[in-house]
Amino acid sequence: MRLVFASRPPDATACARWSGAPTTSSSDGPSGATVDHYEAPVQLGPGETPFAAFVRVRDRLLAYDVFPPVVVRATICPDGRITVGATIVQHVAVGPLALEAAVRVIEVWDRAGPDGGSAAGFRYVTLRGHPECGVASFEVRATPAGEVRVLLGARSRPGTWQTRLGRPFARLLQRTLTRAALRRLTTAPQR
Repeated sequence: MRLVFASRPPDATACARWSGAPTTSSSDGPSGATVDHYEAPVQLGPGETPFAAFVRVRDRLLAYDVFPPVVVRATICPDGRITVGATIVQHVAVGPLALEAAVRVIEVWDRAGPDGGSAAGFRYVTLRGHPECGVASFEVRATPAGEVRVLLGARSRPGTWQTRLGRPFARLLQRTLTRAALRRLTTAPQR
């Protein structure tokens, strides 16, 4: 975790800084982790079909357009869409400064289910130096009945002495960011 100016998004230097960082836990999450699960239906836009809503949310997920950009700015390293092995460098704004941390993508899926449903998403693990130690998943699912839902999950514990010391504030920030992501992903686009 580093402090940087919030006005600057992560760049190639940040990507290089985090490229060799080791992960902080297994793909199942650390022992003693707090488990979070969030789920909500996706609102359809005017004239939008459930499949179009699924594609809209899937494309946002796989481009890591998840969090409100005024709060979290991120860069996928290497540039492009989410892929297994990609590093995502995040800047979380706290006033004029931002906390820089990174995660590594360990799983990506984009598939149609045998019953006509579809699912797309990814899972990442935090890198050493991230305020949290753990894994998180981001997924959109569509059922054959036309329901589209976003599911966000995390298994984490404090990753630094600062987040252990400030655990109540760190948990509040973590839950606030996740709820903001859920709202951003499930709210219908305005025309």
